[in-house]
Amino acid sequence: MTKSRVLLAGTALIAFLAGAAAMRVIERPAPPSPAVPSDSNLAKPSATPAKSSSAAQAPASPTPTTTAPAATSGDVLSRFTAAMSEPSSGRRARKLWALASEVNASNGREIADLVRQQPNSQERFFLTMVLSSWASEAPADALAYAEAISDVQLRKQAISGALGGWAETDPDAALKWVNALPNGELKRMAESSIISRIAETNPEQALAIITAKGSTGLNTQYAYSVFGSWASRNPLAAAKGATSLPEGQLRNSALGIVAQQWAQQDVSAALAWAQQLPQTSTQNQILGGVLQAWAQKDFPEALGWIEEQPRGTQRDKIIRQMSWQTINNDPESAIALVDLVASHNEQDNMLRNISSTWARNNLEDAKEWVLSQTDPGVQKATWSGLISGLSQSDPAAAAALAMSVPDDSTRRNAVTQSASAWANVNPNAAVQWASKLSDESLQREAISSIMGSWASNDPTTALGWFASVPEGQTRDFAIQRFTGSMLDSDPSLAMQWASSISDLKTRENQLYSLANNWMRNDPASVTQWINSANVSPEFKARLQSIRPR
Repeated sequence: MTKSRVLLAGTALIAFLAGAAAMRVIERPAPPSPAVPSDSNLAKPSATPAKSSSAAQAPASPTPTTTAPAATSGDVLSRFTAAMSEPSSGRRARKLWALASEVNASNGREIADLVRQQPNSQERFFLTMVLSSWASEAPADALAYAEAISDVQLRKQAISGALGGWAETDPDAALKWVNALPNGELKRMAESSIISRIAETNPEQALAIITAKGSTGLNTQYAYSVFGSWASRNPLAAAKGATSLPEGQLRNSALGIVAQQWAQQDVSAALAWAQQLPQTSTQNQILGGVLQAWAQKDFPEALGWIEEQPRGTQRDKIIRQMSWQTINNDPESAIALVDLVASHNEQDNMLRNISSTWARNNLEDAKEWVLSQTDPGVQKATWSGLISGLSQSDPAAAAALAMSVPDDSTRRNAVTQSASAWANVNPNAAVQWASKLSDESLQREAISSIMGSWASNDPTTALGWFASVPEGQTRDFAIQRFTGSMLDSDPSLAMQWASSISDLKTRENQLYSLANNWMRNDPASVTQWINSANVSPEFKARLQSIRPR
């Protein structure tokens, strides 16, 4: 490896590769909660779904199988009441989750009523859980309860939860019930809930269901539902199922999930499988995921494997993908990957991404790392990323931090970058800050950057600011940038304001530049403007020399 341009955070590269940095143990992600649909105007479903010749009748509540004596409904209800009074949200959730298995046909309604007394965010989650358990014994009663809920969003969640529970005992009947629903958000949510539940015990059947639906069924929301637990139990079978899918986003998502789960169990096998996939961007993404899991267990070994691969575009793509997937949890590891990429331009792109992400997650550590850099190119890239990351949450703080950048050229880039981001949020505050900069050259650059954003987002307010600013170089510079940005959307307004530039030479140069660009799109209109323009004869002759292209 060539000498590193980039200094690691808090330790030397050799110490890091020797294992001084702590490796994190990867955690298996929990299955996502059902998505909350955005369509709040969905019509409330009828008490029972629309019937058709193939539709199932409303489910009959089966007689529960005789089991060992269980706690009475009163006991379960008391424990639910106690659990929901738990002040810690984490402990409360664990207790309620443990109690969910005790919800049954005899106590389901009472417990559902109790859960609905919770605040909204908790109500949606726990009610879904309760109705799922209730429906596994009494699907008709649980569904009737869910359908009677007046809140549209909560009703859809509740119906999906009940259908998931019904699918545990009779998936075919639950699917038949859903198929009778009209197409829409509720039907999609219900299908997803059922397919997720079927996939827990029979992923092959779940996969067959979604592939049988054709292109309309190949939604990425099913990827984790089907392949998450499948890959954790039988990664080879899950891999075959994923590769059997047609090309598309669902297939790509499924392959990525299989790779991640497989790598947690057997990195060598997952890596061998990923390497035999066709060399595409999807393979790069999958290899990056496998290597990320490997790196979190044994970063030096994963890094050694990468270094053994032949240099070239394919290796660089894998490294970038691994870096992107590593940044959030382990920025130090992402940094160590930078020097493996041959191109300084690619290194700088990775450095900007690392410092930007790190700044959003831990500003002080990211700042300390950036300040430790000595290579001018690395300083420029990392400062740019740091300011970009901070600008997303606090552009005013980013602008103040930009002023502390040691290198003049890098500082100017940081100031204009933060000023532009600030202008997207609060252009008046941004331009007031820029107007107070003591360095006139930097002030003009910052205001110019602000005007580029302001003209696009709110030109009327920007024009009001011009009216409040005295004539001078700063105002002229701002109008230049503003009118350049406005030319495509409102050329007449751009020419009008360019004519108000106080310095004659600056005004004529800007008008000529605007007229020249306008001529490319609308020769008739710009010619009309030139002929009526109140300018000197000499300058009018210069404008009239512009020809259409």
